[in-house]
Parts: sequence; structure tokens; C-alpha cells
Amino acid sequence: MTAKGRGVSVVLAAAFLISLTNVLAPILYDNGSNALTYLTLRFVFFVAVCRLWFRLRGISSDVTPRQRLNAYGAGGAYVVGAGCLLSSFAYIPVSMAVLILYLFPLLTMIATNALDRRPPNATEALCLLAAFMGLALALGVNFETLHPLGLGLAGLGAIGIAAFVVWSGRSLQDVDSTVSTYHMAVSGAVLATVATLASDSFTMDIPSLYGWLVFTAAVLSFAAAFFAMFSGVRLVGPVRFGMLMNTEPVITIALSLMLLGESLTVLQYAGAALIIGAVVVAQRAAGAVEKA
Repeated sequence: MTAKGRGVSVVLAAAFLISLTNVLAPILYDNGSNALTYLTLRFVFFVAVCRLWFRLRGISSDVTPRQRLNAYGAGGAYVVGAGCLLSSFAYIPVSMAVLILYLFPLLTMIATNALDRRPPNATEALCLLAAFMGLALALGVNFETLHPLGLGLAGLGAIGIAAFVVWSGRSLQDVDSTVSTYHMAVSGAVLATVATLASDSFTMDIPSLYGWLVFTAAVLSFAAAFFAMFSGVRLVGPVRFGMLMNTEPVITIALSLMLLGESLTVLQYAGAALIIGAVVVAQRAAGAVEKA
């Protein structure tokens, strides 16, 4: 398998793992936790695992001040994006919030082109727009409830995730992926902890073994997903990463069918097919450009 092929596999694995954390979250909330607690503990757990790994392997986590600043900035952008998305659920339907969040591939492309001072790739732009249209169908978005604050929070979520992708993809290429991901997670853990304590939201009243098993699966899948996301950005680049991550909602829908017993309409299946088609076309176009 080529390096790009490995990169695509890593990003798709990240999409699957993020989808799994999404599907496990409502089960976790029903078993004694909440969104901010979950956000905080998954970052804290990831940092602890990294520290243990570094100690066992004799790996130094030292980086230059500039590299640390970039890692903290990228990690902070991710936390802002994830936190705003979770907060938007209180004001608008989850499907609407996720749809707005997935403006981030378009924002990533725009930011990357602006920083590189080059015109956009027409094929990529069309595929991203097609994927976004597919998301609207696949998520079954309800446009009747449009709370301004909810829309704004979801929009900030999209900006935060796009900033994370661009920042990490452009500024941390010369840092070992495990070390840079660790420093991003440190900033995420600090910010999430401050937000949780400031709002007095911490709760882990999980009464059953089942609840703890769900919690363990959720934090483990996030830890793997967070590392895979950063590795994927480095391997395939920010724009292609954003395109491939459009598969995440499709995977989330599939897991929801299996684990939560949810159902889909014909339009939602059509939207999922449109997303997959757009991803395939974009990947083939990118491959043709690289071979030329």
C-alpha cells in the first residue's frame, strides 16, 4: 500500500472511531454522565495514556516553544469546535448542528487556498459541495427550528474544526505525530476542565457495569480517533482530510441503525450515496493530479 493509501485508511479509521464516540455519547449520558464531563475525561484519559507510553518507551515529549505553541493552538481550536457543537444541541436539532459543522471541509479548502495563494481546484470544490448536499439529505435535516444562538454555535464549531485541521496540518509536520498529538491533547484537557469546573457540570454518577463499559469504550475510541485524525492530516493533507471526513456522518448513521435502532428514509440513503460518490470522485481526481 502506498503512503497516500495508508493515509486514506487512517482518515477513514478516524471517521469510524469518531462516529463510534458520537453513537456511544447518548448511551453514556443516559447512564449518569453529561457532555462536558465526557469531553473533559476523554482528553484527560488520552493525556494519561500518552504519558504512560512515553515513560515505557523512553520517548521525550520535549518540543521547541514555537512547536508547543502551535500544538496548543491546534488543540485549543479542536476543543472550541467540539465544545460549540455540543452546546448547539441545546438550541437546534442535532442533525442541523452536524450539517453546519460539516461546512469545515469547505472552510478548510478556502483557508488552504488563501494561505497558498492559489485558485481553488474546481473538481474538489464541486465534490465538497456535493458531499455537503448529501449530508443535508442523509441527516434528514429539519429546517423548521432555527435558533440564532444554536446556528451561531454550530458555525463556530465548524470554524474551530477547520482551524484545527489547517493549523495542525501546516505547522506541525516536523514534529513526531505522537508528541504533537500529546501536546494538542494537553491544551484540550486544560480548556475542557476549566469549562467543566466553571459551569459546575462535572458528574460521573454511573450506577451500572454496563455504563462503565460504555464509558471505557467511548474514551478508548476517542483516544484512537484523536491520534488517527492528526496522523491523517499529515499523511493526506488538510483538504483531502476534510473531504474524507465527510464519510463520518454516513458511518454514524450506519452505527445508529445497528446500535440505537434508528431508521432511515429513502432520501437519507440517497444522501449517503451522494457523499460516498463525492468522496470517490475527489480521491480519483486527487490521484490523477499527483500522477500528472
